[in-house]
Amino acid sequence: STPAGVGVATRLRRRWSVATWQLVAAAALGAGLVIFAVWGWFRPDRRPSVARFTVALPATRSMVAAVGVTVAVSPDGSRFVYVGEGPQLYERTTDELGARAIPGTEGAHHPFFSPDGQWL
Repeated sequence: STPAGVGVATRLRRRWSVATWQLVAAAALGAGLVIFAVWGWFRPDRRPSVARFTVALPATRSMVAAVGVTVAVSPDGSRFVYVGEGPQLYERTTDELGARAIPGTEGAHHPFFSPDGQWL
């Protein structure tokens, strides 16, 4: 025969054990939510910025009036190419004021960039 106090102590230990695990799980969930919130607040904004600008061509150069595409913008928006007199392709980057003729593009029409922007 076992004393009555042993059964009560075992039940209390079980209750304490379940309550402890519930408390640990709630604390872990709360810590996870706090970490997730802080990570979201301090994460850098990855939305692309919008840039608007006017491109004035020099008086010595003009775009060719043609049917079809005469201007191409790179996928990252940092460069654009247009068909100029000759016809020849000219390239301008957004951080420069002037365009430069692209060697080997004499007689070219309908410029376009590769999807990764590495090729014209």
